[in-house]
Amino acid sequence: MNALVTIIALLSVLLVTTMVSRRLRLQENILLFILGGFASYCAWIPTVKLEPDLIFLFFLPPIIYFNAWGISFKDLKLNLRALIFLAIGLVIATTLIVGVVMPPITSSMTFAGACLLGAIVAPTDAIAATAVIHQFRLPRRIITILEEESVLNDAVALVAFRFAVDSVLTGHFSMGAALGEFLYSGLGGILFGLLFAKVIGWVWHRMDDAHLEVLFSIIIPYSAYLLAEHLYLSGILSAAAVGLYLGWKSPTMLSSNTRIQGRAFWQAHMFALEGIVFLLTGLQLNAVMASLQAYTPEKLIFFALVLNVLVMVFRMVWTFVFAYVPRFLDPKHRAIDPYPSWKNVFVIGWSGMRGGVSMAAALSIPFLTPLGDACPFRSLIIFLAFSVIIGTLVVQGLTLPWVIRKLNIVDPDCPECDELAARMQAIQAVLQTLHESKMDDLIGLESELLKHLEMKYTRRATYLDRLTPGGTDPDDPMAQLHALEIKLLGQEREVMLQLRNEGVITEETMQKIQYQLDLEELHLQQLSPEVSTPTLAVL
Repeated sequence: MNALVTIIALLSVLLVTTMVSRRLRLQENILLFILGGFASYCAWIPTVKLEPDLIFLFFLPPIIYFNAWGISFKDLKLNLRALIFLAIGLVIATTLIVGVVMPPITSSMTFAGACLLGAIVAPTDAIAATAVIHQFRLPRRIITILEEESVLNDAVALVAFRFAVDSVLTGHFSMGAALGEFLYSGLGGILFGLLFAKVIGWVWHRMDDAHLEVLFSIIIPYSAYLLAEHLYLSGILSAAAVGLYLGWKSPTMLSSNTRIQGRAFWQAHMFALEGIVFLLTGLQLNAVMASLQAYTPEKLIFFALVLNVLVMVFRMVWTFVFAYVPRFLDPKHRAIDPYPSWKNVFVIGWSGMRGGVSMAAALSIPFLTPLGDACPFRSLIIFLAFSVIIGTLVVQGLTLPWVIRKLNIVDPDCPECDELAARMQAIQAVLQTLHESKMDDLIGLESELLKHLEMKYTRRATYLDRLTPGGTDPDDPMAQLHALEIKLLGQEREVMLQLRNEGVITEETMQKIQYQLDLEELHLQQLSPEVSTPTLAVL
C-alpha cells in the first residue's frame, strides 16, 4: 500500500511540476530536483531509501534501449570517426582526467574513487541538448552527432562505471586487467545483444497483436541486460545493441498499429522514468548532505566549481582538438571530410549537459563494500555528480539558445528536402501503379474508384510540390484544406459522441470510429505541421 501511494505521489508531482515548468519555460528536471531537495528536509515527508541495484536495473536498461532505437546505421557509419573520439575517447579521457585532478583537490579521494566520479559525469544527455537545438534550423550533422554520441557514451560510461565501482569496493585497480576485461565484457555484450536481437526479432515478427507486442517490448531490454550480466558480459551494451538492431528492423518487422501504440507508450515511459530519477535524487539530498559533515560548505562549493569547470572546459578542448588535428595529420581524411566550421564545433562542445543516466548511476553506488564497511566517498561522489548535472543544465542548457543565435548558425542545405523528395518519389510510384493497373487488387476495380484513388495521391503530390523549404505556408490552399478537414473530423467526433450519449451506438463502436478519426487527423497534422486543433492543444 505504501509503495502504491509513493508511486502515485511521485507521478502526481512529476505531472504538476512539468506543467508549471513548461508554462514558465524552465528546465523541468532542475525544478524536480529542487522540489525533491526541499521535500527531503520536510519532517512530515517519509525518507525514501533507494536500493542501488534496483536503481541501476530498473532505470538504465530501458533508457539505453530506447535511445539506441532511433540511431541510423547510415549516420553511424558517416559519423563513425567523430563518434569514436566523442563517445569512446572523450568518456575514457574524462574518467581519467577527473581521476587525476580531483584527488589532490579533495585531499582525501583516491584515484579509483575519482575515476568512479568521472565515469558518472562523463556521459551527456541527448534529451537535454536536442530539446534546445531542435528549436533552431541547425545543420543535420550537428543534431545527429549529439544524439548518437549520447547513446553510445551512455553505454561506454556505464561499463566504465561498473569497473570503477568494483575498484572502489575492493580497493584494487589494475589498468591492464581493467582494459582487458573492458574489451571482453564490452565486445561480448555487443555481440550477444545482436544475436539476442536477431532471435527476438524473429519472434516479434510472428506476433500479430499490438497490445502483446508493446508488452513484449517492455521485457526486451531487461531480458537482454540480465542474460548478458549472467554471462559476465556488459548488460548495458547488450541493451544498446538490441535497441539499435530492432530499431533498424522495425519498419519491416512491426505493423503500423504496433509502431503507433509503441511509440506513444515508450515516449511516456521515458518521460516518467527520467523525471522520477531527478525527483528521487532530490529526495536524497538531505541524507547526502548530512553525511558530508566533515567538509565545510566552502570546501564543497569549491570542489563542485573545480569539477564543473574541468568537465566543461575539457569537453570543449577535446572537441576542437579532435575536430581539426586528425584532418590536419591525414590529408585523405581532409579530402573526404573537410574542416568543419568552428561554430559547429563550438555548439557540439557546449552541448555537454548531463542528465538522467548520470543521476541513476550516482544513486546506484552501493552503500557497503563486500566486507561490510561503508562505501568510501559515496556521499561526496553523489554530491559532486549532482553539482555537475545541475551545473551543466543551468549554465550550458540555459545559454545554448543564446550561443546558437549569437553564432548565427543556419543549415545551408534544405533539411526538409530529403523528406519532400522521398514522399514525392513514393507518391509517384503509387500513381504509376494506378495508371498501369499493375497490382492484382486493381484488376476489375471500377474506374470511378480508381479515379478516386488517383485523385487522392495527386492531391498529396500537389501539396508536396507547393511546400517551401522553410515549412508549410499557412496561406497555401492545400494547408487551408487540411485545416478544414481537421475541423470536419472534429464535427464527426461530435456526432459520434452524441450518438453514443443517446444510446444509438455502443461505447466500443464509438471508440473504434474515434481511433480511425484520430489516425486520420494525425496524418493531416504531419502533412501540415502548422495546423493544430483545440483538442490536441488541450491534451
